[in-house]
Amino acid sequence: MVRPAPRLPRGLTILFCLSEFWINAAAPADRRGVALGIYGTMLSLGFTLGPVILSVVGTQGFTPFALSTAIMLLTLLPILAGRDHQPLVEGKSAGSILHYLWVAPAATFAALVFGAVDSGILSLLPVYGIGVGLSVSTSTFLISALGLGLCVAQIPIGFLADRMDKRLLLFLLTLGSLAVAVAIPFANGDPTALWIGLFCWGALITGLYTVGLALLGARFSGASLASANAAFILLYAVGMLIGPSTMGFGLDTFGPNGIFHVAAGFLTLYAIITVLRLRRDG
Repeated sequence: MVRPAPRLPRGLTILFCLSEFWINAAAPADRRGVALGIYGTMLSLGFTLGPVILSVVGTQGFTPFALSTAIMLLTLLPILAGRDHQPLVEGKSAGSILHYLWVAPAATFAALVFGAVDSGILSLLPVYGIGVGLSVSTSTFLISALGLGLCVAQIPIGFLADRMDKRLLLFLLTLGSLAVAVAIPFANGDPTALWIGLFCWGALITGLYTVGLALLGARFSGASLASANAAFILLYAVGMLIGPSTMGFGLDTFGPNGIFHVAAGFLTLYAIITVLRLRRDG
C-alpha cells in the first residue's frame, strides 16, 4: 500500500531546514537580513497564493495535483543554478537541539512565538470576525490584511536587522506586536480599524521569524548553524501546534477577543526572554 501523505510533510520539513541553512550560510554577513527577508517574503507569498490557486482550479481531479507537481519541479531550477555555491558543513555541532534552545533562546523562541501567533490567528480570524458581528465574507477578508502585512514588511525588517542589534530589534518588534494585540479588541468590530490593525500586526510579527533566523546566522556557522536551524524549525512547528488550540481555548473562555489575549500572553513571555538576554549580554 502506498501512503505518501506522511512522507510529504517530512520532505517539506527537510526543504525548510536545508533552504534556510543554505541562505543563512551563504549570505554575506552585512546583507543576511535582507536575504532572509526576501526568502520570508517568497514564503509568505507561497502560503497566500496556495489557497488562491486551489480556489481557482478546485480540489477535485488531476489538475490540482498536476499543478502542484509543476510548481515543485520549477523549484529545481534555482537549486541547479546554485549547485556550485552550496555551503560547506564544516566542524561538528556544539550540542543537541535542546542545547541551542538554551544558549540561543532569543533566536529560537522567536520561531515558537511566531508559529503560535501566526497559525492561531490565521485559523481563528474568521471565527473572531463572525463573533464580533461581521459577515462571513468580511471575516474571511481579514486574513488578507494579515497576509499582506506578512508579505510587505520582511525585506525592510531584514534591512534593519543588518544595521542594528538583532536582539534589540526582536524586542522592539515584540513590543509593537504586543501593543497591537492589546489595541485590536478596542476596534469593536469596525472592519476598517480591524483591517489596519491586522495589517500592522502582520508586518510586525513576521519580523520575529526573519530576525530570529538572521540572529542564528550571525551567531553560528557550519554544522552548528545546521543544528541551530533544526532547533528553530522544531520550535516553529511546536508553535503551529499549540497556537490554534490555546487561542481556541481563549476564544471559548473570554469570547472573540480571547484570541488576542492569548497572543498577548505569548508575546509578553517572549518580551521577557529578550529583555533577560539583552541584560545578560549587555
